[in-house]
Amino acid sequence: MKKNSPNVATHLLENLASYLLRIGGLLRKLSSDELPNLINIIQ
Repeated sequence: MKKNSPNVATHLLENLASYLLRIGGLLRKLSSDELPNLINIIQ
């Protein structure tokens, strides 16, 4: 998220794309933001 984004849940934002960084959108699209959770489950 960018620095000046509002402190609300992302599903409540009207224009989510204006607050996400490019890399953040890519991480969400590839679901790689869930990798730490997967690693914790495997351990």
